[in-house]
Amino acid sequence: MQRIHTQMFRIGIIISLSLSILTNPIYCKNQKPSKPVYAALAVDAETGQILYQQNADMITPPASLTKIMTLLMVFDALEQGKLRLTDMLPISRHAAAQLPCKLGLRAGSYISVKDIILACVTKSANDAAVVIAEFLAGSEPAFADYMTQRARHFGMKNTTFKTASGMPAIGQLTTAKDMALLGIVTNKHYKKYFHLFSTREFCYNNACHINHNYRLLAQKHLKFDGIKTGFVNASGFNVIGTYTNEVGKRVVVVVMGGPTPAWRDKRVVEIAQRLKTVRPQNYVAEKTPTNPEPKPMLVAQTSPSADTSSVALNQNPDDDSAPIQEYAPASAESGNYSLLLGYYGSQLRAETVAKQALIQSKLGVNKPISTKRIRVGSRYLYQASIDKLSKKQVDQASAVLKYFNIDSSTIEQPS
Repeated sequence: MQRIHTQMFRIGIIISLSLSILTNPIYCKNQKPSKPVYAALAVDAETGQILYQQNADMITPPASLTKIMTLLMVFDALEQGKLRLTDMLPISRHAAAQLPCKLGLRAGSYISVKDIILACVTKSANDAAVVIAEFLAGSEPAFADYMTQRARHFGMKNTTFKTASGMPAIGQLTTAKDMALLGIVTNKHYKKYFHLFSTREFCYNNACHINHNYRLLAQKHLKFDGIKTGFVNASGFNVIGTYTNEVGKRVVVVVMGGPTPAWRDKRVVEIAQRLKTVRPQNYVAEKTPTNPEPKPMLVAQTSPSADTSSVALNQNPDDDSAPIQEYAPASAESGNYSLLLGYYGSQLRAETVAKQALIQSKLGVNKPISTKRIRVGSRYLYQASIDKLSKKQVDQASAVLKYFNIDSSTIEQPS
């Protein structure tokens, strides 16, 4: 009887401690929002002065606003002569497998740099964004790491990119302030290419695509000319809009967490109209310290002329360590199964894909990869795979890779 009372006492203590942790403000502060967070911010594009803000520091996914940073990387490569608008880039299986919105690109074919830019601006094509990421950095995760480094250089302290397209990914987060800063940088330091963001229509393969930002671009009395919209379930409908006000000043407006595209765009117009009568807050953005350029991945160093002003922030770093689901330690398991990741034209490309899949799938760095050279028709290709896995591991890894839109198949090797 005494033992039963002791056990009940211990259980009561554990429950009390658990409840105190869960209700602690510090614990709750770091929880991700369960529904889209509404945030809005308007800033002077020249000075960084905040004209209007609401929930501007709240953490939220960037969705396809991510493609603005992707395009800035493309513009840098064009300026450095690493790319030309007429260059034809190869389309991988990973790029072709992206979910809508997309152009419907076919693996093994090619698309021009110019078409990639216009597809990202108008259609917000995820497959086009991945094509340029893989070409410039070897893989989409490597490109996303470089995007994050570039964001830090711009002063975007609370933004982490995990994809080139803005598709949902663990740890891919931002704030309205950081997105406003991205809008300032785009408008101020990429003037040569900024007009592309006002492209109304883009036609490709006998299909024409209207710019998702058409409502704001149609506001002629407010002179809107950019930049980009975005949507995922977790963020709601987002937009970064730019316009010239009645006294000739450039203004960047960010609205995030809208319930519908029409509501979001109407809110941007309301903020722009309100700024005609409301005096701005007495706040001027701090200057970003002169820092060395971030070390690039597999792309050339970016242009040193892209220094900018930064909106000051007081936000904790993003926590991007949350796993998708729990897995048993990979090092303790082995088997006769291989995870086939596809066939590639070069051994380096196959090895890069295998290494990135190994990281994404949480299998552990000790698992062997292979890039077997095989003949397919009249040419040789390299088969990328992760080897010596158990059936449980290949099933779990396949599920994770599918989340990242990476196709894979299972092969059982002879004992």
